[in-house]
Amino acid sequence: MDANLRFWRAEGASFWQRLLLWADVLDPLHLLKSADEIKQARLLLENSEESQSEPTRNQQTKEAFLLSLACVHPDTGKIIPFFFRPPAFLPITLPLVISSSLQVRAKQIFFCQFAFHAYTTGFTLFNGNGTTKDQAFPFIFMDRYTLKSPITHLIVKRLLPAPLFGLMSAFTVVAVRSPEFENGIEVMDRNGKVLGVSQKAGEKVGKIKREDLEADILSSTEETVLFYNRGI
Repeated sequence: MDANLRFWRAEGASFWQRLLLWADVLDPLHLLKSADEIKQARLLLENSEESQSEPTRNQQTKEAFLLSLACVHPDTGKIIPFFFRPPAFLPITLPLVISSSLQVRAKQIFFCQFAFHAYTTGFTLFNGNGTTKDQAFPFIFMDRYTLKSPITHLIVKRLLPAPLFGLMSAFTVVAVRSPEFENGIEVMDRNGKVLGVSQKAGEKVGKIKREDLEADILSSTEETVLFYNRGI
């Protein structure tokens, strides 16, 4: 059994123990440890593997476990690169999140967002599950459940997508606009200030007639008339 997993089972018996353990693992001081110190910690854990069946009382062994959890991948046993170790996640991402929330130029926001998503992607790749190579599933089982019938292809690929997409779009509209029919919609003045909520307006959403716009059209410019005619 991997040393990190054994330590989790022994030390993290309850939720609060695991929470405190995570607080110790995410200590940024672990980033100051060199690769030699990390290898020595792993060697110490391998030598004490047989006696690790209950919570660790040896402080040196406990520190070695914390260092292993913070810097070593549990599946592959390799040392995680410096900037992608768990203790480095918060110090790197927090400034990017704060910078993205500030009212700065669009280029700066774009750079912060790009750097944040690029870093989180790399962090996920370096800390994700280390899957082992295995043989592919026999092709005979895969070929058995493929769509071979032309009629099935026609129904699944040609006929079903459009109705399903329409139903999902209608469901989305109903889910989004249903509160307006129950609670009404916000009525605003020409400056965009909310004056109140009108339930009658909520029932008449999308039911504007041409007669209701004639007065505005008669007193408007030629460009506005073209705009109204295009909308109607």
